[in-house]
Amino acid sequence: MNNSIIELDDEIFLNDAYLMADWLENEEITRYITEGQDISQELRSFLRYTTCPILTHMFCNGGNFYMIKLNGRSIGYLKLVDQGHGQAEIVIVIGDTTMWNHGFGTKAVKRAMEECFFNLRYERLIANILPGNQGSHHVFQKIGFKKMKSTTTTARYLMDLNQYLKLAA
Repeated sequence: MNNSIIELDDEIFLNDAYLMADWLENEEITRYITEGQDISQELRSFLRYTTCPILTHMFCNGGNFYMIKLNGRSIGYLKLVDQGHGQAEIVIVIGDTTMWNHGFGTKAVKRAMEECFFNLRYERLIANILPGNQGSHHVFQKIGFKKMKSTTTTARYLMDLNQYLKLAA
């Protein structure tokens, strides 16, 4: 898997949406996201009434949405949510649990940083991680995000453009 290629695909297809709905029914995944326990049901409800094969517009409200693809196969999703004032929040879900602990989340976050700082021109990227999500804490610390603050409900990590350029040099 060392030669595996991780891409962020900004086209969201109908089969991707069904994959997400499946992933969001897995308690291993939903315990670490803040979108609510019924998000899969809401998504499936919407999908019952659509015949559109491309659903990119549905997922890009308030930011940018990408499918994380491993050698062309969807294994998760990533959002860059505009927070205003030159800042975006990153949300990442590796939905295919067989792909956990193989470095794919790290590769996806690195691709998202390139997108965030070079293409979208944000100055800061933040991640809010729930307690117990040791995999995500590890990913963001390993990449070089600085832990800004923690509460009982979340830990906030920050990467700014200057930090990113120093790491990339």
